Amino acid sequence: MDMKTDKKIKTAIIGLGKIAWAYEKDPLVGKSDDFPTHSRVLSRHPNFYLAAAQDKSGKARNSFLSYAKDFGLTPKVYEDWEAMIKKENPDLLVVASSTESHYEICSRAIDLDIKNILCEKPISFSLKEARKLVQKTEKNKCVLFVNYPRAFNPSYIELCKKIQKGFFGKIQSFDAKYSKGIFNNGTHVLDLLIRMFGEVKKVRGLKNLTCDFGGVDPTVSAAISFENGVSGYIHGLNGNFYNIFELDIIGGLGRLKMVNDKDPRGLIDTTKGLYHVYDNIYSGINRCSGRDSLKYLEVANKIIKSIKK
Repeated sequence: MDMKTDKKIKTAIIGLGKIAWAYEKDPLVGKSDDFPTHSRVLSRHPNFYLAAAQDKSGKARNSFLSYAKDFGLTPKVYEDWEAMIKKENPDLLVVASSTESHYEICSRAIDLDIKNILCEKPISFSLKEARKLVQKTEKNKCVLFVNYPRAFNPSYIELCKKIQKGFFGKIQSFDAKYSKGIFNNGTHVLDLLIRMFGEVKKVRGLKNLTCDFGGVDPTVSAAISFENGVSGYIHGLNGNFYNIFELDIIGGLGRLKMVNDKDPRGLIDTTKGLYHVYDNIYSGINRCSGRDSLKYLEVANKIIKSIKK
């Protein structure tokens, strides 16, 4: 859906945690790019404005209001997200609450005739819920954008094109590393790999002995092969020590090694952070839809099931 208009896009956000605004206080995240949070983008982007924000925690609301004043944001703040949606009727609803709440909130928002939703990843820990939500958005003509930022980033889009056109030659192998959950952060890796290499053919999950396999979002490793013949590994690491996102691609004509979105060739530029996501939303280009994100969840579930066999 093309959202271009002479008026600014009325935006409301549910959940006032890290990605909503609190990463601004994190010196590591804040230094990595200029727009690490939704609030920072909404304070600067000429085509959007933050009309309302919600969190059930009074402490979270008060902390956010202190930040909002410093950045010139003057949203109405609510305790109840459904009351906010009914009262504000935003053009764009940003769902930045806990993953467990995504399905309920997005589903109810669709019932309330919201037509554009930007949901944080993953859309659910439950594959069944995710499928139902995607089907509901499509049935009700609600556009669901899912926040996998690399999918919207021009430098990553160009990198994927280079790989597909043989810039590095025939890909011999890849090796990726992530931490903190196959759904939470591992799907970032799957998003990028699928954009580079196409459809997944086969996975074989590998339990990481340094990580707890229990819970709804285990950190696991896997061997993955793609329909185009490329194969490699993803390694899940213990997130108690660090956040990590690495990708090493070996091709017949060269090698690409990225560490936390940095590469020696200078092919990757993430300085504008989430700004690109909103640029794409405004232009009507959905580079990561509910259907796209569902694909990553399906692969993640196959990895987990293969370990349990």
